[in-house]
Amino acid sequence: MGRKTTILVDFDHTLFDTETYVREKSASDHVDYKEFLYPDTLAFIKYASDFGEAVLFSEGDVEFQKEKISGTGIESLFSGGVKIFPSFSKMENLDDMVLNGKVIMVDDKPEVVDYGISKGFTVIRVRRGRYSGEESKDQPNFVVKSLSEIIEKDILQSF
Repeated sequence: MGRKTTILVDFDHTLFDTETYVREKSASDHVDYKEFLYPDTLAFIKYASDFGEAVLFSEGDVEFQKEKISGTGIESLFSGGVKIFPSFSKMENLDDMVLNGKVIMVDDKPEVVDYGISKGFTVIRVRRGRYSGEESKDQPNFVVKSLSEIIEKDILQSF
């Protein structure tokens, strides 16, 4: 039997268009968070789920992140559940999830990309959102402009 594969998928700027959300959110109390998912989000989650246990992860204010994620309705699509960390420094907890298998991390943020590389994860950097123009210190395994590109190139198949 092969090793378990965990696919860690970031929320903000990877699945969720945070920049547009911040720019366009109305002053009303009701926000339809589904409107801010990138168009390739649902197809990517389905694709990733074929290759391992997909886990949604995010960092930030835990209650606000829960609200956004719940509002999109995508949490049930992640077989490995949802992990929200109050800050990047708390992400050390990811180590506990990945002791017995291979990890593929999909993220946009250079600091998180470097963390994943330092842990020996296979890392796919998505260059969109707030950090698209920033460089990571280390070279990820793949750099793409969208989740659609991962699907079109069948990148997860190569692991």
